[in-house]
Amino acid sequence: LHVHTNIFLDFHPHLFGKIIDYLRTRLIAQEGYVVPLPVVDNEDKENFQSLLIFLRLNEIMPKLPKDLFNSTDTLKILDGGIRVEKSKTGDGHAWVKGKEVISKGQFTWRMKIEEFTHWMLIGVINANQNMITDSYSLPSTFGWGGYLNEVYIAGKGSNPGWGHWAKGQEIELTVDCTNSKLALKIINGGTFSLNLQGGGPWQLHLNLHTFPTKVLLL
Repeated sequence: LHVHTNIFLDFHPHLFGKIIDYLRTRLIAQEGYVVPLPVVDNEDKENFQSLLIFLRLNEIMPKLPKDLFNSTDTLKILDGGIRVEKSKTGDGHAWVKGKEVISKGQFTWRMKIEEFTHWMLIGVINANQNMITDSYSLPSTFGWGGYLNEVYIAGKGSNPGWGHWAKGQEIELTVDCTNSKLALKIINGGTFSLNLQGGGPWQLHLNLHTFPTKVLLL
């Protein structure tokens, strides 16, 4: 407390400002509007989360995901990049990628499948790959396809019967650059892995087909 009763807050001004902006927007937002979470650089996320806990705001503001949906062809990226969904404009394949480029060590994404219809791919793709609508078929695509229980290795799908996506599933997807591995863990379900080929760097890669399929980054 200042001698003249001015309050001094010894917090990181940039991170504290993001919290104030978020709370102000929540205060004035129309009913039903979901206020996007603040965008925080990865190197600041741990400090940001610690600040939320110190201010006892961690239950009001959900924990920030480590990545954000960043680029797409025709999908809707919502809520500041934490959510992606297939629109009503018609069925057909459409891709989305994450923002983070992973070139070393391990990186884990956590996701929740909020809605699922017919088919979806979740995996990784080389960050330098030119994208097309049928991105699941590209030579640097690796991941798991739902409905037909497919595994995609270098863009080629096979059907080993790993399982399928379902509404409400929470998953962890881990890329291990050191050992060239990709692992999928379905919470309260199975764990699967495959070998990566061709080297990175890697980005999160989803391909959605049918409305109203929707995925949330946790």
